[in-house]
Amino acid sequence: MDQLEAGGGVLALTEASALVEGRELFLTVRVTAGLLLGGPFDPEAVGTGGRDFLWRETGAADLTSLETRLQSCAGSVDEIVTKALR
Repeated sequence: MDQLEAGGGVLALTEASALVEGRELFLTVRVTAGLLLGGPFDPEAVGTGGRDFLWRETGAADLTSLETRLQSCAGSVDEIVTKALR
């Protein structure tokens, strides 16, 4: 089976996987930032230990790679949701 029925529509498994990946990444960043700062992530406010914790939790090597991955996931999710709403 290469499609997933969702809400009366059909998502390809690759689309469903991209949505799950995006959700997990954004949730991880949000929860980690909440634990470290009680709010949005600020790399300057958390220091080296906090940044290392976020990198470890997200699998990112640094802030640039995390930002790139977040932007990529956001773009993929946007395309999938926009397509599904047509």
